[in-house]
Amino acid sequence: MNVRGWIGRVAIALFTVGALLWVARLNRQAPPVATIVVAVANRAVAPYTLLTMDMLAAGQPMREVEARNQGAYPLEGATGLMTTAPLAPGDVITTDRALPATDVRFIRDLRLEIVSFAAGVDRLVGGRVRPGHRINIYGTGRDRQNRRFTELIERAALVVQVSAAGQAVMESAAVPDLTTGEVRRPAGAREPGVTMVTVALLPTRVLHLVDALSSRRLDPWVTLAAIGQADIAPVATEGLPTPPVFQVPVDPGFAATVTTTPVAIGSLGAGGTSRTPSAPDVR
Repeated sequence: MNVRGWIGRVAIALFTVGALLWVARLNRQAPPVATIVVAVANRAVAPYTLLTMDMLAAGQPMREVEARNQGAYPLEGATGLMTTAPLAPGDVITTDRALPATDVRFIRDLRLEIVSFAAGVDRLVGGRVRPGHRINIYGTGRDRQNRRFTELIERAALVVQVSAAGQAVMESAAVPDLTTGEVRRPAGAREPGVTMVTVALLPTRVLHLVDALSSRRLDPWVTLAAIGQADIAPVATEGLPTPPVFQVPVDPGFAATVTTTPVAIGSLGAGGTSRTPSAPDVR
């Protein structure tokens, strides 16, 4: 066989293989596009509403890339979200329209109101108050005779957010030693001192706190609650003892004894009241 014939046969073989590969590629099915079933509203829903399954329906399958770009929630992940905008039937549930309740109002318990107050770093445990702490809120002021007094405004309030100069304060990353368990933070890490505290309380307790700090012009002073007090939930049971007002005399002519009088702060439960107590008496 001469060289020319050999080259011709090789060319025919290569052409045949190429044709077969081309036909196989035409017959090959394209890989399926990844999709998810997104959640849509099946009825009108007002803002500030926790979504339940009866408010939701399965929408048309959407490509994962498109769903990710739109911030769409899968059907099984939309229950329990809180709406941040009005929903119409058929609206896709996205991050522009709903978020986890804790992102909207710091805490899931809708029975609690959220309120903030400011104080100096020296009155906020050196600015070290952090979310999750239970704090006692005291108020200091002067009575009609211009005598200083201190009273307990709120006990074991749950802190849900803190800030400094309008910026949320976050703890620096803590890493435990794998041998000793000692917690270490990055060298030189500095955290700003807190100047604003946000707490979650029952509405009656919020009324009492606002009345004390605003109407009665008491200055707040915060302490970290004792361990026994930290076990009291913000919606806790009634029957807690009525805390006293601690009257501290400042005039040297006053006697050294301190008389305590009840403060109408009620319990931490639903039975709390917001009556303003009369000025404490000092003997």
